[in-house]
Amino acid sequence: MYQPEIERISEELYFIAASPVTRRLRTQAELLSQTDVPVLITGEAGSGKTTAARLIHSLSIRSSFPFMPVKCAVITSDLLENELFGYEHASANGRPESTPGKLEQCAKGTILLDEFDAMPDAVQGRLLKLLETGEFVRCGGRTPIRADVRIIAATCGDLELAAAEKRVREDLFYRLSVFELRVPPLRERREEIPLLLGHLMNRLTRRYGVPAPRLSSALAGRVPAARVARQPARTGEFCQTFPGARR
Repeated sequence: MYQPEIERISEELYFIAASPVTRRLRTQAELLSQTDVPVLITGEAGSGKTTAARLIHSLSIRSSFPFMPVKCAVITSDLLENELFGYEHASANGRPESTPGKLEQCAKGTILLDEFDAMPDAVQGRLLKLLETGEFVRCGGRTPIRADVRIIAATCGDLELAAAEKRVREDLFYRLSVFELRVPPLRERREEIPLLLGHLMNRLTRRYGVPAPRLSSALAGRVPAARVARQPARTGEFCQTFPGARR
């Protein structure tokens, strides 16, 4: 089934599929969106893993509910556990109070655990139990809570190596990697560069209210050439060439 080359996911986010590898990615994302199983998205930094996760969410029956990305690598161990699972504590007057975490805030929606392999072992263990039982307990709490949320994990690392080095729990790795979606870097889909460039320029002209420039095919091929030639070639890095535009 033919899919449009530029597909709107949200107000500021678009999915561009003009190459065989990206069209295949779009087809795989649509198939995965029809299930509720965990998905592992892999790819180099800046290749578009969050966009792929948003695409799966937007095509699923959960699309009208929240999509919440959590950057596991930039949150400390204790805060990450509270951030995900919430916590219970006593208030100033001694009454118990509870603070819901992302898993509760994202009820019926999709949560993206970005760079999940940066999680400390204790948090990985709690995530594994959630995947096995569908339930979790807030930090400091005792009552199990049923989680109605789709879990997508993403990483730019080598998970097999991380599992071998005990940085990622092997049982968690196998639980998440049943359905894996690889996002190719921009250098593997160079034919999309002119379309991506034109799309970004059109968005800039609408944002700043200036006439759209006319770019020759030669110029479209030359502008990002230096960036694509370097390793790794990233969609995110390409977009940074044009501040104010987002893919």
